[in-house]
Amino acid sequence: MTRRFLAGAALAGLALAWPGSALAAETHVNGRNQAVHCVNGTAQKDGRVLLGCRLAGNHTLANGRNQAVHCLDDMPVRFDPGGTLLYCTLNGNHTLANGRNQAVHCENRRVASFFPAGTVWGCYLNGNHTLANGRNQAVHCANDTQIVFFGNGTISSCVLNGNHTLANGRNQAVHCSNVQRVTFFAEGTVRSCVLNGNHTLVRAGNMAQACRGGQPANFDAAGLVVSCARL
Repeated sequence: MTRRFLAGAALAGLALAWPGSALAAETHVNGRNQAVHCVNGTAQKDGRVLLGCRLAGNHTLANGRNQAVHCLDDMPVRFDPGGTLLYCTLNGNHTLANGRNQAVHCENRRVASFFPAGTVWGCYLNGNHTLANGRNQAVHCANDTQIVFFGNGTISSCVLNGNHTLANGRNQAVHCSNVQRVTFFAEGTVRSCVLNGNHTLVRAGNMAQACRGGQPANFDAAGLVVSCARL
C-alpha cells in the first residue's frame, strides 16, 4: 500500500491491518498529535483526543520524561489528555526511573505504569532491587514481582527478598517475612506485611494484642494494629 492510500483510507475511516498486527485497525491522534493505531471500536476519546485503546501493532510512545517506551501489540494503552503515556504492556525489557531518579529494571511483556511526570508508578521487576521506603531504609524487593512507588520514588509496595525488620508508626519493630508483600505509608512506616514470628503489638485503647506469625498484620498510620491473626 502507498502512503497516500493509507492516509486516505484512515481519513475515510476504513479499517487497516498495521504491520505486526493481524487486527483490523483505525488511526487516532493523542494529545501529542501522535498517530496511534487502535483495534476497531476500542478507542476512548475526549473530543478528538485519544485517551486510550487496545493497540493494533507495536508502538513506541513517550512518557512524561519524553523517554521512548515500546508498547506491545493487542494490549491496552492509556494517555493523559496531553498525550503522555500513563500505562502499557512493555515490548522488551526497559530501564526506567522512579521519582528519586533511581534506575528500575522492568520486565518484558508486563504492564508498566507512569506518573504524568514520567517516573515509574509500577512495573514487574527484572532482577532483584534494593530501593528505599519513606524512612530512607533499604528494602530488598524480589525479581519477577510487582513494585509500586509513591510519586517521590519511595516504595509503596513490593514483595520482599529476605526477611526484614521494619517499623510501624509507633517506631515499634515489625519483623516481616521473606517472599511476602509489604506495603508502606508515605512516611515509610509499615502499613501491612506477613509477620515473621509471633508479635505483641498495640491496638486501639493502648491495649496489647498478641498476633500470630506467618499471617498478615495491618496497621494504621499511628502504628496501631488494625487486624492480625490473634493468638
